[in-house]
Amino acid sequence: MPRTRSLGWSELKIGIITVASVALAIMMILAVGGQGGFGWQQYELRTRFADVQGLKSGAVVRVAGVEVGKVGAVQLSGSEVEVLLKVHEENKSRITTESRATIGSLSLLGEPIIDISPSTAGTSLNDGDLIQSGRTPGQLADVAEGATQSLDQMTQMLREIREGRGTVGKLFTDDQVYKEVQALIASANVVAGELGRGQGTLGMLIKDPAAYRRLNGALGDLQAMT
Repeated sequence: MPRTRSLGWSELKIGIITVASVALAIMMILAVGGQGGFGWQQYELRTRFADVQGLKSGAVVRVAGVEVGKVGAVQLSGSEVEVLLKVHEENKSRITTESRATIGSLSLLGEPIIDISPSTAGTSLNDGDLIQSGRTPGQLADVAEGATQSLDQMTQMLREIREGRGTVGKLFTDDQVYKEVQALIASANVVAGELGRGQGTLGMLIKDPAAYRRLNGALGDLQAMT
């Protein structure tokens, strides 16, 4: 019996040590490389917006493009929307009374996030303080609407090209216009070649400094006479 109790206690100690080691390892991994951090490693900030554009709890909080926390809660507060931010303590010196919180996006049509502008001016914000919201660069709905309008314009242009309407459309469908453009390009190439070789009036002016000085002198005399 004593031997059995001894083995049982030894196994129990091994189990406790194993569980504690695993728990400690998990805690260390979260503390060093995790994005969420522990409660005692974070502090909370509040900010308010007139429209949060679909921002949800769990959204990313960034400072200068670097993730520093998560959105803890989004709730109505009077005529505005109050957003609770859970930020890593190590970023406290970068977020001051001069910082501003805006609603951004991870991509053109991605989920909304909170962007905070870093600032060394002002004083650091403490747990529960309000960070002023700044002017959001552009409403996501406006961006989407602008993209839709651009696509519509491109579609209209392609339709006109297929139907031979407009300058570009005629260039693709009207043989005479195409030939005239080709002739114009050929003439431009000839002129460019003469300039490069110093031929023609303009070519001589570029290549011959004496001719340039004579022309410049003649223009000066003409200006003096007038």
